[in-house]
Amino acid sequence: MDKRAQRNIFKSSVARVTVVVDGSLTTTLILQREQLGKIKPMAPRLVYMKRPPFNKTALIAFFSFIVLFSSCSKHDVPAPPSFTPGYNVYFAGQSNYNAVYWKNGREIKLADNADAYGIALADTNVYVCGLLNLARLDIRAVYWKNGQQTALEGVGISHASGIALNGNDVYCAGDFFGPVGSGQVDAVLWKNGNRSVLSNSHGVARSVYVNGSMIYVVGDVWNDFDSAVVWRNGLQTWYGIPGSMNAIGVAANDTFFLGNFMGASYWTPTRYKLLDKNAFCGSIAFNGTDVYIGGARRDSTGNSHAGYWKNDVFVALPNDYKSSVVNGIAVAGGDVYAAGYVTDGTKYIPVYWKNGSMFSLSADGEVRAVIIHKE
Repeated sequence: MDKRAQRNIFKSSVARVTVVVDGSLTTTLILQREQLGKIKPMAPRLVYMKRPPFNKTALIAFFSFIVLFSSCSKHDVPAPPSFTPGYNVYFAGQSNYNAVYWKNGREIKLADNADAYGIALADTNVYVCGLLNLARLDIRAVYWKNGQQTALEGVGISHASGIALNGNDVYCAGDFFGPVGSGQVDAVLWKNGNRSVLSNSHGVARSVYVNGSMIYVVGDVWNDFDSAVVWRNGLQTWYGIPGSMNAIGVAANDTFFLGNFMGASYWTPTRYKLLDKNAFCGSIAFNGTDVYIGGARRDSTGNSHAGYWKNDVFVALPNDYKSSVVNGIAVAGGDVYAAGYVTDGTKYIPVYWKNGSMFSLSADGEVRAVIIHKE
């Protein structure tokens, strides 16, 4: 579906607004799954029959086959291994339709029927932003501090996609649709729960970075066309046509803005780089002078395949699933953690790759973000 068709769905049907945010495949996929998650499975039909005579040999053979089959399944995903010594690795996302985060592989549940998109740390405090899916037309932006929930909006549709901290201030970037029928579709920034509108036309904000008095927010706006946008201290300072902006990365000597403009791309204040026209990207990390950008490549059938770019060179992440994506990337002591999901087309599994080896975090869900804390 092209951008114009996506935008028309967005504007014409509030019931379907959660599946049209372009340039953020992960958001699109998981929100579709949230709707699917409300469809209750049909109760199994019980069939009773006369019990045959007990056959010990057959029973042993049957269970031997099950064990052999299970151990040889091509879709087995190992449980998490030990993590990098001296570091804590945090993931945020969704597990079995609940908002969660994981600390070194241990799952901490935040809310039922909810989703987590961004994570930030302040000393031992863990901040996670996301949404509560309360009803079909009641999706509310929230954030959690150490599991304690703070609502950003009331009844209506809103999403908190990115979070950043500055002293005691909590910033969340996202979008606000307002009550049904209001006609609002605004890119917004919440500071300590107070909303300010960023876009002068319909839009979404996806990521926020704060350093002292400098506040960067990236996202998209659309009216007659779609534009990838950077807001600096609330003012729209840059955009490309057409495109989407997904993440911000600030290194010692440069600032990177990641998005999709004719393919997976990034911008700095002095240059533009097209990484791959058949790919998309949305996360970034640094290790010394090395730059890591997470995303995926698309094949000729439209399926995505997880990987990351290290200094602009693509590194494919092995798996035998139909589709896979890297949503977040971080480096701890030289170990590269790339996190996202794999799917066979029916079920999504939250996974991460540590130095190219894949591990699962739960049976169902998706990882949206990863962050490292040095002990």
